[in-house]
Amino acid sequence: MNPNLDMIEWVRMGLVILLLSASAYTELTRNKIPNRLTYPAIILGLILGYLPAGISWGASLGGFGIGFGMMFLFYLFGGLGGGDVKLMAAFGALLGFPLIVRVLLFSSFFGAIMAVVLLTWNANPAKFLKRKTVPVEGPDESPEAPPDEAAEGEPESTRPRTIPFGIAICTGVLFSLFSALES
Repeated sequence: MNPNLDMIEWVRMGLVILLLSASAYTELTRNKIPNRLTYPAIILGLILGYLPAGISWGASLGGFGIGFGMMFLFYLFGGLGGGDVKLMAAFGALLGFPLIVRVLLFSSFFGAIMAVVLLTWNANPAKFLKRKTVPVEGPDESPEAPPDEAAEGEPESTRPRTIPFGIAICTGVLFSLFSALES
């Protein structure tokens, strides 16, 4: 067994655990994943991929590209924040191409579960039914106010709730690593 390979893999997994812990903490406490976590992780992941042991530089670069590219598409349509995109890119650089695909799948699954739980948890059945049961009117008639507009007197805190997708990414990384160990 090559001792350099072991050392580089230990460093890589240490960085993954550090990034996982720090990003989950900041996502939960500040609803943000800071650049000071993601940028160094991307750079270190690519450097570790360039070293002659561990995953190849091509796998690291491919993981970075796929992680960033897939998440950037959702960012463009307003579905994710920039921190989520950079976090997935960092994990892609650290874990490499084959594993980042599994991370994307698991993260999407856990993100969907979080969305359903959030929608269910915050559901107000009376408001939901009132908004969805608008009387059907003729072509010349229009309602007083569109059903999606907030009624007077409602608090301004009706801004859209966001899903802390960084937590879904971290959970996806954990499940991907554990499932890779079993394979």
